[in-house]
Amino acid sequence: MKKIITGVLSVAAVALANTGEIKQKFHKAFPNTQIEKIEESPVKCLYEVQTKNGKIIYTDGEHLVIGHIFTFKGKDLTQEKIDQITAKNVEQIDLSKALKIGSGKTKVIEISDPKCPFCRRAESFFKDKDVSRYIFFYPLPFHKNAKPLSIHILCSDNPEEEYKKVMEGKLDNSDKLIYCKQGEEKLKQMEEVAKSLKVRGTPMFWVKTGQGWKKIEGANPKILNLLSKKEVKQ
Repeated sequence: MKKIITGVLSVAAVALANTGEIKQKFHKAFPNTQIEKIEESPVKCLYEVQTKNGKIIYTDGEHLVIGHIFTFKGKDLTQEKIDQITAKNVEQIDLSKALKIGSGKTKVIEISDPKCPFCRRAESFFKDKDVSRYIFFYPLPFHKNAKPLSIHILCSDNPEEEYKKVMEGKLDNSDKLIYCKQGEEKLKQMEEVAKSLKVRGTPMFWVKTGQGWKKIEGANPKILNLLSKKEVKQ
């Protein structure tokens, strides 16, 4: 048993030394890249470099591998790791910066664009559900009036009511949208949250379950399975 333990410790020591060596080589080759963490990857001889901007790069100390690693069965190991990292970031979100809708037991964090057709389609998923929704607007530049509509909601006396109108398309052609500096500042804070979660498209959801935050991309009906499970009740 002593020999086995010694062997395991020796392997761990070698891995640690190699990780440190990889970090030195990587930093020398790419001094402007900020490294969050380096560890062994699922593929032997390759190390996983996690950067400060949320990217994952693979290297053996001499070569770079850019892209995702998949198993033969189609499992995306790289995306799985990114989701794990993002889930930790979700725990640190200041929910007071969100637009809260509902007061149910199940918490849902949403990244949404008021003019995104898929975001509007996803509204039906929450009908009659016992949820607390924490919505962060992330208006995409190619959606006309998405930003003014976001600010309008945040500046209104009844944001929840205006949000409903916007998502139903009732204000798409309105020339009476409200603007206020405070609303614009709130929107900037929301956009920073979306960026911290590496969001590139909308809608994006994280549902609080008994096993932590579960991510759902797009207007995916799979979210209904999470919302209906008893284990999500927090």
